[in-house]
Amino acid sequence: MVIVLGVFGLFCCKFYARNSVLMTSPSMPANAPLDIDVELGARSYRVRVGHGISKTTAAEMIRPGEHLLVSEPRVMRQHGQTLTHLLGTKIKATLIVPSGEQSKSPSRLIRLVEDMLAARIDRRTHVIAFGGGVIGDLAGCAAALALRGLPLIHIPTTLLAQVDSAIGGKTGVNSRLGKNLIGVFYQPRGVICDTAWLASLPAREMRAGYAEIYKYALLGDAAFLTWLETNAADVLRREPAALAYAIATCCRHKARITSEDERDNDRRALLNLGHTFAHALEQAQQYRRALIHGEAVAMGIVMAAHLSAHLGMIARDDVVRIRHHLKATGLPTRPASLPPWPDFIATMRRDKKAEEGRLTFVLLRALGQAEVVTDVHEGAVRQAVAAAMAESC
Repeated sequence: MVIVLGVFGLFCCKFYARNSVLMTSPSMPANAPLDIDVELGARSYRVRVGHGISKTTAAEMIRPGEHLLVSEPRVMRQHGQTLTHLLGTKIKATLIVPSGEQSKSPSRLIRLVEDMLAARIDRRTHVIAFGGGVIGDLAGCAAALALRGLPLIHIPTTLLAQVDSAIGGKTGVNSRLGKNLIGVFYQPRGVICDTAWLASLPAREMRAGYAEIYKYALLGDAAFLTWLETNAADVLRREPAALAYAIATCCRHKARITSEDERDNDRRALLNLGHTFAHALEQAQQYRRALIHGEAVAMGIVMAAHLSAHLGMIARDDVVRIRHHLKATGLPTRPASLPPWPDFIATMRRDKKAEEGRLTFVLLRALGQAEVVTDVHEGAVRQAVAAAMAESC
């Protein structure tokens, strides 16, 4: 049984009509900030994208007072002094979380909440999440729990966090049974996507973030997909206008989808293109650095493309086009090996989209158009994965 939960065709038409300035060629000055509003009534907030915008934007988004900074060692070594200078006397305490996906655990979450309480916070204390997706997820979840909710500001320092995870209010940690299975929806008060923080980001992390950018194009923006095929190299080498254009385009998609489906009941599930496979691959690696999230997403996108082709939804040439582009950007397109099949498929049956254990995937009806397909037969999944694994790396 195939259930179409959402198609982006009409969405994209409205998107272009309403955002025609952004969707032209990226000729805006690299330092011109772009504002994207996430419209959620009384809980609406702004995402600002630009270069060197942290100080002025923080002054707008963070009320006077002493606040908590949550970060990780590498980010603080590289940028901690700069951020502290920008924020001035607003930092009451800095809480450092070990780097890596393994920090997204229930025990680390509780420890972070306890550290927040020990800092003598009150309900006016802002939590400032300064780091990548792990910090954003963990700090966001802790902010939701401490004193039943503290104001939250995201200052993401990775490309992946700027284009995706810092926006939309999903927070959470990993369970031994799967990724992001413990968490809450908790919207921030604002998001500051300052591309200046990306200058020192390792090339591997830039590529990982690019996988999420490409995801947005595949699932709902055919014109952006074509643009990326021409301009991916500029994005990855951090050419300012191209980078800002790509980030802002993704943020606008994420903001619109969040506004329409905040709690992931319908259209927002489309944002998980490739992620059902990706999360299973990450869990099999026990969230070690040998495989980071964006790399797993790239592999998951290829597997989802193969499954889409196997079910007759897209052509084989489309799969080749996807895989060729990801390889050209330096992303992996298949893992060196798979976990045992019973474990791999069991993890996918526990995916958040699944209902009563039925296999559910976001698949492609066309390049630039996605839908959620439920009750996919395990045999089809196995054949698609085998086809992906048969391709050369």
